[in-house]
Amino acid sequence: MNIRLLLLSLLFILSAHQTMAQRLVPLAGHRVIKSSLKSAAPTDFQKNDCTVTLPENMVRILEGNTQEIKVPLDTLGLGGGFDDFRCLDCAGASFGTATLVSDTLTYVANTNVGQGLDTLRVTVCNEDGVCADTVSTIALVQRRGRLIELGELPVAPQGVTEVIVPTPDLPSGAVCRTVETCAPDYLGREQRASFITGIQDGNDYTYVAARYAGVDSVCVQLCNAFGLCDTYRSAFRIERPTRSLPFFDDFSYDDFRPDPELWQNEDVLINRTYAVLPPSIGVATFDAVNFDGQPYAPTNAGTSQIRDFLTSTPLDMTGNTVATLNFYLQPRGLGNRPETQDSFLLQFLDQNGNWNTVFSRAGLLNTVGVNTEVPFEPVTLSVPNNYLYDGFQFRFGAKSSEQGAVDMWHLDYVKLTGDSSTVVTQDIALVAPPKVLIEPYTSMPLRHLRGGGIELFRDTMELIAFNHRNDASTIGIGNTVVRAVPGNSAVSSTTLFAPQTFGDNDFSNQGVEVRKAFFPGTDYFQDIQNFLLNDANPNDLFGISETYQYRDETQDGFSPLILRNDTATTVTVFDEYFAYDDGSAEVMLEAQEGTVVVQRYTNYVPDKLTGVRLRIPRGLGSLGDQDLRIVIYRGDTLPEGDPVLSFDVPILFAEDFYRDSLQGFTSYELPEILELPEGNFFVGWEQLRANRSVGIGLDLNNQPGEVQFFDFGNGWEPLRGSIRGALMIRPLMAGADINPTSVSTPESEVPLLDVYPNPTEGTLHLRPRPGLLLPALTVRLFNLAGVELLRTNGVETLALDQFPAGLYLLEVSDGRRVSRHKIVRQ
Repeated sequence: MNIRLLLLSLLFILSAHQTMAQRLVPLAGHRVIKSSLKSAAPTDFQKNDCTVTLPENMVRILEGNTQEIKVPLDTLGLGGGFDDFRCLDCAGASFGTATLVSDTLTYVANTNVGQGLDTLRVTVCNEDGVCADTVSTIALVQRRGRLIELGELPVAPQGVTEVIVPTPDLPSGAVCRTVETCAPDYLGREQRASFITGIQDGNDYTYVAARYAGVDSVCVQLCNAFGLCDTYRSAFRIERPTRSLPFFDDFSYDDFRPDPELWQNEDVLINRTYAVLPPSIGVATFDAVNFDGQPYAPTNAGTSQIRDFLTSTPLDMTGNTVATLNFYLQPRGLGNRPETQDSFLLQFLDQNGNWNTVFSRAGLLNTVGVNTEVPFEPVTLSVPNNYLYDGFQFRFGAKSSEQGAVDMWHLDYVKLTGDSSTVVTQDIALVAPPKVLIEPYTSMPLRHLRGGGIELFRDTMELIAFNHRNDASTIGIGNTVVRAVPGNSAVSSTTLFAPQTFGDNDFSNQGVEVRKAFFPGTDYFQDIQNFLLNDANPNDLFGISETYQYRDETQDGFSPLILRNDTATTVTVFDEYFAYDDGSAEVMLEAQEGTVVVQRYTNYVPDKLTGVRLRIPRGLGSLGDQDLRIVIYRGDTLPEGDPVLSFDVPILFAEDFYRDSLQGFTSYELPEILELPEGNFFVGWEQLRANRSVGIGLDLNNQPGEVQFFDFGNGWEPLRGSIRGALMIRPLMAGADINPTSVSTPESEVPLLDVYPNPTEGTLHLRPRPGLLLPALTVRLFNLAGVELLRTNGVETLALDQFPAGLYLLEVSDGRRVSRHKIVRQ
């Protein structure tokens, strides 16, 4: 698709003189949790450029080969009578035979030569004995580079192994090396290889396998100073056992990559924010961004090609006479629209190893409006008999023609069964997690909630479910459980289905149903209100966890994974900042040069503004050396007068230096603390003069109303039209742990402590590395939405049984360094 056309179509134009004041721009990629398996070796231990440029007078000749060399003699001062060509060193050549005829040397290299240098001096004299300047030619005789096979090793999918590379047998020794994957037909993408030590200490390396079954190879190339290189090749066999039917995944787990037991790729993004009303909570988004969260290389002439794959694990289809594949598909959602050429494909693998396309769907026409919802559509396909073999695989693929998080397709509710089934399934799935308890903010300091009172509680709670059955169905048991975290202390619990909550427990068949409840009228509202407004300590950092959970005894038992969509949790955080966003940026907002964009916040009690936290997504291309100008205004409905504070800061991408949370916010400390009375204040940025504009993250899942404004030089105007979302700008108030983002807070090359067992069923043990003491280490736990769930220090164990199963990030700091650990709660 054409990004320029997309951007023009998304331009928000308030009036003729404000044209192009702001625009929505796709993200370049996504943040990913840095792997705990990355090599501990510095980056200069890894790949080097081993290209060698020889001197102009040096000629490389392989052993046993013959080379003719024309010698560039300068005969200008000899006149016309010269024919006495002389080779001063040909008779004494050590590594070959050299003869001179006229101005051409013929060199025949000896066999069985490792490496040698013969310097051959040539001149020419006239009949008077006057000779030209001697010209030296160096014959570099070398053996051929060798390919040394190190054999084949078995490795589990995503397994890690170390490979010993023998001491190189290179004349004059190795001075340069590379390590790269080198299996042209292996389809895995996520594999990594890195040297363990510097070249002076050996060339052993660590190999981290991809998920994909097959045979991969890694080549270590070692070169000497004269460009003679030997290659050491190792093969790695990655085997995956075949699974029997049924196959099911609705992506309702709390991770950002697909289940490794079911899928062989990590290209797609598992998320709960890009799709609109999916058939179950969580989808797989094909986003044209690679497994490492980076944009793919541009295609030739903007042609569309498959960028993202999602390949099933091998399946045993023997014993089945029929099989049916079902799934749901949605283009764009809240992401970027796929153009018609950016199609979505389904392919089957036949027994000859060929991938055959059995389904395709074109992207959207340009006539489909930006804010027009395109619903999920069910797809049902029969699997032909010739694919019913042991080792069958299917894969989805999405084409894209541009760079960045673009051309999006959302896949959900994939089901392959050994019968002639349809999309009908005995399942009622949650579609979305509970809403946060407050509005319009998603997070705020508790003292401000108490200052604002019950008006800041949400009016309406929602329960959104999709009944996959063929008839109206009833859910047996359903509850809303509210707890304070950390500590897991109970705040309230009530039934999901009652007149004062979400009504009866009957759901219509084959579709999404949205239930709404008047929050202040629910049984548990009073408990929550009393806890937050009276019982909780306003000086504590904590969250309120709200969980929807139900159990339906008549649900399909064909796959235990179907139970995962019966529970969903949201944590409302009360910390020292204001936020309208949920921590996820679907797009970013750019402002034209000279434009000021702000977002309004309300102080319900007098407070101090100490810093600003921003989500600055990485865009395509460099922002250069420009600064970001942060501005703060006072005012009532609109900003008034000049900013009370304006200061320039360097643009830092948090994931490059120090990550405040999983979502990569960048924190800036104010040059001076601002005392703010009760009332409104505005925080934003001014786009300075530059070749490219700075983009600020925009969360499209939260739309706080008219709290965003811009000034293009003609007065303040509200952001309207296509720009519907929450700017990811978080004012930091008194008591905030700012942790300013800077290169002075490096990520530790080695973990500061060991954590075990991991995965854990509830209890996580912490053991500091030698030389470190537990009381000196601050430990913070985040969920995938970037919400800080707990913070502590000086403890040997963490109780995680209060949190639902899923993936978490444990961040450990000693005040100078930071290490991060992926934690799996089973």
